[in-house]
Amino acid sequence: GHCAVLVVDTQQYHEVALAHGGDAAREFIDQVAQRLNAALAEGSVIGHFGYDDFALLIKSVETEPEVLAIASRVQAALDVPLQIRRQPMSLRSSIGIAIYPEHGTDAAMLIRHAETAKYAANAAALECMVYRPELENERSETPRLIAELHATLDHDGLSAEYVMQRPLRDQQAPRLRMICSWSHPRRGRLQQDEFLNLPGRPSLIHSLTLWQLREACEQ
Repeated sequence: GHCAVLVVDTQQYHEVALAHGGDAAREFIDQVAQRLNAALAEGSVIGHFGYDDFALLIKSVETEPEVLAIASRVQAALDVPLQIRRQPMSLRSSIGIAIYPEHGTDAAMLIRHAETAKYAANAAALECMVYRPELENERSETPRLIAELHATLDHDGLSAEYVMQRPLRDQQAPRLRMICSWSHPRRGRLQQDEFLNLPGRPSLIHSLTLWQLREACEQ
């Protein structure tokens, strides 16, 4: 028969973790999982890949419109704000879809193609997108880098050096300029101009700013 894989990224795990701590982040994941479970029919499977990355296995779907209807139901479930530490939080989510057997004949291929569709949906500011072969190009690289940058902030993947600057006025203390770099697993060492100006989500800008402030204060 047919089945579909939906990859869901809610984009706010790091924002919650940095603002409220690890317990709040786990609470966030639990609430997202409950929303996903409530939106799916019996027999569907929810997988948690880490952080706020989920995959949904939908059984016995025959057509693309059927899968898109399920994706719309998932988006509707995530549209209702969560309650984190008694504060409401709206979700921003992107969904990528791959259908068996049209888009892959094994689990790894289906998940990879669904993730490609998710990155493309992010780049196009769409809620969801179904995989197409033409999505396999550089258009998906920027949203992929954004997702990887979110992850590396939790794993000390960024580093900073400091360069002495002239004081703004005479007899004032000299200034230090922070220069960031990223040891990227696929692309090697990236300089800050290659990633600090990525098209920003508020959560990513917030996370990067907190990392820079924390790093500078520790030094």
